[in-house]
Amino acid sequence: MIFRYKSGELVLEGDAVTLAGRIAYVGAVIQPGTQTAIDYSCNETGGVFITDALSIRPGWVLLPSTESAEDLLFVGRNEVS
Repeated sequence: MIFRYKSGELVLEGDAVTLAGRIAYVGAVIQPGTQTAIDYSCNETGGVFITDALSIRPGWVLLPSTESAEDLLFVGRNEVS
């Protein structure tokens, strides 16, 4: 499954985003039907894990859909060299 932001960009692991106005990043993109999807009860849909970048004890949010997530905004790609 391909996950996209409301703006149309592909969702990739490591992307910088804001979620409800807070700086965050994409921690994982989970494909449907994988063991990880089964483990997190999103076997049929897959999902995207978002984590708060600034929290001392970051929490995770699992979004089964990203295009309809109005509070999720793409900021930029993680530049890996």
